[in-house]
Amino acid sequence: MRTIQQIDDILSSSLEGQMNRNCIPGIAVGIVLDGKIAYTKGFGVKNIESGEPVTDESMFHSASISKTFVTASLMQLQERGLVDINEPVTVYIPYLKLKDERYKKITIKQMMSHLSGIPDVYDYEWEKPQYEEDALEKYVRSIFDFELLWEPGSGYSYSNLAYEVLGDVIAKASGMSFEAYVKNNILLPLGMKDSSFLIKEISVNNMTSPHILSLENGYHAAVSPYYPYNRIHGPSSTLWSNVRELCRYAIANLNRGSFEGFNLLNNDSYKMMWKPYAETNRKGTNMGLSWFMKQYKGVELIFHTGGDTGYTSNLVLVPEKNAALTFYCNCDYVNLFMLTEHILDIMLGLEVEPIAISATSEVARVLTTEGLEAASVRFDEIRSIHKDEYYISESEFNSLAYKFLKIKKAEEAISVLTMAIKEFPKAANLYDSLGEIYLENGEKEKSINSYKIALELDSSMSSSITALRSLGIEV
Repeated sequence: MRTIQQIDDILSSSLEGQMNRNCIPGIAVGIVLDGKIAYTKGFGVKNIESGEPVTDESMFHSASISKTFVTASLMQLQERGLVDINEPVTVYIPYLKLKDERYKKITIKQMMSHLSGIPDVYDYEWEKPQYEEDALEKYVRSIFDFELLWEPGSGYSYSNLAYEVLGDVIAKASGMSFEAYVKNNILLPLGMKDSSFLIKEISVNNMTSPHILSLENGYHAAVSPYYPYNRIHGPSSTLWSNVRELCRYAIANLNRGSFEGFNLLNNDSYKMMWKPYAETNRKGTNMGLSWFMKQYKGVELIFHTGGDTGYTSNLVLVPEKNAALTFYCNCDYVNLFMLTEHILDIMLGLEVEPIAISATSEVARVLTTEGLEAASVRFDEIRSIHKDEYYISESEFNSLAYKFLKIKKAEEAISVLTMAIKEFPKAANLYDSLGEIYLENGEKEKSINSYKIALELDSSMSSSITALRSLGIEV
């Protein structure tokens, strides 16, 4: 294993280069070794306009890491006899109704493992956040027009919406708001005194700002006009924390619940949480109860990623090494998996390769400065000549297309997806996105054709199913 100084030297050098090359404003990293906090450090700035430095106490939006706190809360409530995760969710919130009558069969456990058939959230309404105590219940009552994707339990599809419903289950079973339950039963007992699901409880002085990629007037980071906060999406997304405090949570989970005299959960709960219930859309990755699991270079990782407007995050447990990694970025266009693996290699004493250059970033830079044709030529050069220096990410290209769409540049968005499909001709998600962008651009027939190709490649592509149904096409 490397010493802490060696870890810091390598990490500082590689991260600073990556941040400069890819316009990343700030990163915070926390590392647990031998079951103890070994390293916490901030890099870059909290806000590109103010220039305040990131520290290990800087507060970040955790995005979907939040879901692991939902699961921990439900398992606590089950241990206390207040919830049975094998029961239908309507036992606890009888006012839940969906358009498809099969919703009555959905169990809490199916929702925790993304096997409920409930579709995902398509609009988080960050631009018009709700703050009221009853916002979550009202939201759950409002989804009566949603259709299930399939028979509950018969297929995997990641659903933020399911976790909003689970947050309301926690509130009703515990007799307090979702946010209050997590604070009183998890955050404060673990010494996570600065962390909260309520943005009003976060110190303004410690908050980072969310950054998005600006594609107007060049290629650069810009502060997002909206914080990714809305109380109706609290359970799926809105934990605010820092790497120092998230390390405490990581240690508690490595210890199967035990931390400084507090018992988060018992061992039976961990056996249930960390058991694979489904294969996910990412090859080699299985789904437990909110936690993902996969093998990496001979060791098992138990983890949850996060990504929302302006933020990226990851929490990775390596139980057999009694180690963990936490990191936050205050931008939403970093390659999360590549960064994770790079830091894991450093902290676990493995061979460390240089971080490859993002082909997406290079295409975006050329496209915004030299135009569509030059970007296409540059992409072909990367694929044929410079592939060893660059990495080509399906998800990054997909995200870039939506960034162009957001600023009303549909032609550029379509061009980006067309490039990506050259590299990933069997990527159903790219065709699904192409279908959406064609539709936004008024090209209905091309949209339908793209959605159909997506379903030919992946019959479980829920957004394509929903889109085709809305266009009057039976699926």
